Amino acid sequence: KQWYQRRVAITAGATKKTEGKCKQCSTGSCNVKEATDTFMCHAYSWDVTTTKFTKNAGKSTCTKKTASPISCTMPGRSATESAHYTSVTGCGTCSVADKDARHCEDCTTDSCEQQPIKCFQATTLAENTVATDCTDIATNKCSMPKFIEYSGLAAGQDYACGACDSDTSETCEDCDGSSGSGCNKAVAGEAFNCYDYTASAAAIAEKWAEDKCDDDENADATKCASHIAAIQQSDLSCKRMEGTDAECNHPIANGDAAKWSALITSAGQSTCGPCPVEETAIKVCKTCTGASCNNITEWRTEKEDDSGAFRAATTFILLVSFLWIIL
Repeated sequence: KQWYQRRVAITAGATKKTEGKCKQCSTGSCNVKEATDTFMCHAYSWDVTTTKFTKNAGKSTCTKKTASPISCTMPGRSATESAHYTSVTGCGTCSVADKDARHCEDCTTDSCEQQPIKCFQATTLAENTVATDCTDIATNKCSMPKFIEYSGLAAGQDYACGACDSDTSETCEDCDGSSGSGCNKAVAGEAFNCYDYTASAAAIAEKWAEDKCDDDENADATKCASHIAAIQQSDLSCKRMEGTDAECNHPIANGDAAKWSALITSAGQSTCGPCPVEETAIKVCKTCTGASCNNITEWRTEKEDDSGAFRAATTFILLVSFLWIIL
């Protein structure tokens, strides 16, 4: 009977050991109880009405080894379902998987609780200097104006707490926030220039149709210079991200400038950046690399080069034909 009772006690002890309720040691008088102390943690519950986790009115009393640090848990910023966070007391630490999924977060002070994320909150780039706490504790994203290549920051979008609205994908982008620093710090982009044009597409087309300022030796130089000045405006300020080439576009010499103008307008572009990626762009638009590379004098050089090549090819064909007839 005594043997049976001892066996039952040993079996019960083994069960408690596997449950983490019992610790075994193997030296004399080794089973001295370890020193412990208590601390407080907030507990959280899922609110079916708001479909969010809310902090309970009371706190949980937690126990730890005296030498161990305080550790409380709380719902993470991605805990959007009741099953994402299951701690009843808030005592202890999060699992690695739950932390990676942002379903659970740790904090290490008595009665600690979730800290708000920081975001830059401003209207303009110049005001975007210091990230501050968001007022909504549940916010997990910051938003900012989208950088549009060759154009710069989109207009009408603030730097703010919270994700972008679904209908602002063209002008807004967001990022995962943290309590340490604001993730939505703007990138101004690198500036470069491209020539812009004030005259209508018809005026540009007329210049190439008449050919007076390129091929006519008797053309009025003053009038031609005035005509070019009227078409070409001063530099247009463009923006590019670091690592992106400075590119401009312009109509192809001897091409249909009206179609070029309609092409870049329909694409929402200016002379900043390359030609739109469309089949019609091949015939009416040309991309050049380098700041202010689309100067109208460069078009004229291209036109003269094209004309010279055409004249040379025509002369060669006539010469071959003449020799064929003679021989």
